[in-house]
Amino acid sequence: MFLGCRISPALLLALAACGAEQDAVGRLGVSDYSPVPFATENQVSSNPHELEEVPQIVGASTPTGVAIHDIASAMQAAVINSNVLEQNEYLATIEDEDLAQAVGRLRPVVEFVASANEDFRLGDRNSNASIIVEQVIFSGGGRRAQISAASEIVDATQQQLRAIEQQVRLSAVQAYVSVWREFQIMELREGSFLVTEGQLAAARNRVSAGQDTQIILSQVEARLAESQAEFLAAEGEFQIARSAFLSEVGQDPGSDLRLGPMPVIPGNQTLAEQFARTEHPNVRALRHEIAAAEFSVNEARSTYRPSLSLVGRVDETLVTSGTSGPGTGGSIGLTLTQPIFSGGQRRSRERQAVAQMQSLYASLERQIDLNVRAAQAAWTGYEIAARRIEIANSRINSLTEAFQAVRRTAEVGAATTTEVLDVEDDLLRAQIDLVNARADQVLAAYEILEASGLLSSD
Repeated sequence: MFLGCRISPALLLALAACGAEQDAVGRLGVSDYSPVPFATENQVSSNPHELEEVPQIVGASTPTGVAIHDIASAMQAAVINSNVLEQNEYLATIEDEDLAQAVGRLRPVVEFVASANEDFRLGDRNSNASIIVEQVIFSGGGRRAQISAASEIVDATQQQLRAIEQQVRLSAVQAYVSVWREFQIMELREGSFLVTEGQLAAARNRVSAGQDTQIILSQVEARLAESQAEFLAAEGEFQIARSAFLSEVGQDPGSDLRLGPMPVIPGNQTLAEQFARTEHPNVRALRHEIAAAEFSVNEARSTYRPSLSLVGRVDETLVTSGTSGPGTGGSIGLTLTQPIFSGGQRRSRERQAVAQMQSLYASLERQIDLNVRAAQAAWTGYEIAARRIEIANSRINSLTEAFQAVRRTAEVGAATTTEVLDVEDDLLRAQIDLVNARADQVLAAYEILEASGLLSSD
C-alpha cells in the first residue's frame, strides 16, 4: 500500500558521498508500495442477480469532521461540503412533491362554498352554504398512469443524485492524488537539490586539491541552479494542486498525505463492462425515465376513454325576506364524460409522449456505450500503470547499482562530479516516473469504479 514519505536508498548513497546527508535524511524519496491484486471472481459476483452485493467503495463510513488523511476521508469531505449535491437534493424534493400531488388526484375533493345575494328589484335577501364532494371513479387509467410515472421519476432522480455523488467523489480523488503527486515530486526535487549542493561543495574541495578543473566546477554550479529552479517549480505546482483541492473539496488537504489502500475493483474487464451496462446510476436513471415515459404514453391514450365522476352536495339556504323560506337540501349524481373531438390535441399529445419515450431509449443506448468505453479506457490505464510501476522499479534498482559504481569510481578519481550527477539525474527521473505511475494507477482504479457505477456510499 502507499505509505508516508521515506528517503530513497539511492539518494541516501548520494548524500553519504557529498556530506549533506544529515540535513536530508527522512525528507526525501517515495514510499514503498505493493499494488493490491484484482478482486477475484469470489469477491465480485458475475451473477446479474447478485450485483447489489458487490462491495462499492472503501471508506464510506469515514466519520464527519475528521482531518483529511487519505482518499476515503477526502471523498467524504467533498460529499459533505458539496453545494452541487445540496442543490440537487432540493430538486429531488420537488419530484417527491409531484408524486404526492399525483396520489392526491385519486382522492375525493371536498369544497365549502358560501354566498350571499340581494335582489334589488324584488327585495329578496338570501345566503347559501354548501359542501360539495366530488370523487372521480374512472378516468380511463390516466390518473393511475400519472402516479406510476411520478414514482418512476422520483426513482430516476435518486439515481441521478447517485451519479452526481460519484462525480463529486471522483473529482475529490483526482484533486487528492494531484496533491500527493506534486508533493512527492517536490520532495524528490528538494532531495536532488540537496545532493547537488553537496556535490558542489565536494567539487570545490577537489578543485582546491587539483583533482578537478574549473570547468567541472562551473558545470556543477550550473546544475545546482537548474536543480534549484526545478525544485521551486515543483513547489509551485504543489501549491497550485493544494489550492485546487481546497476549491474542489472545501477543506485543506493537510500535511499527512497518504493514498491509503487500493480500492476493490471488479475482478476483470468483462465484469467492469457488465456493471457499466447495468449498475451505473445514469443507466438506472434512464431506465426509470423510460418507464415513466411509457406510463405517460398510457396517460395520453387514456384521454380517448370516458371518465366517470360521483358528485354529492349538501346545501343550507337562509332567506331573510321574499317568498321562499330557509331550508336544507342535497343531491348526489354521476357524471359521465366522453371526449369526441378536441381539434387533434389528444392525438398530438400521444405522438409527443411516444417520441419522448423513443428519445430516452436512444439516450440509454448512448449512455451504455459511454460507460463501457470509460470502463475500457480506465481498465487499460490501470494495466498500463501497473506495468509502468514494474518498469520504474526495475530502472531504479539498476540505476542504484550504477550510481554506487560511478560513486566508487569518482572516489578514486576515475569519474568526474558531472558523471555522478548524470547518473543521479537518471535515478531522479526514474523515481518521478514511479510516482506518476503510482498516481495514475490509483486514479485508474477509481475511474473503473466510477464507470462501473460502484463509486458511491451505497
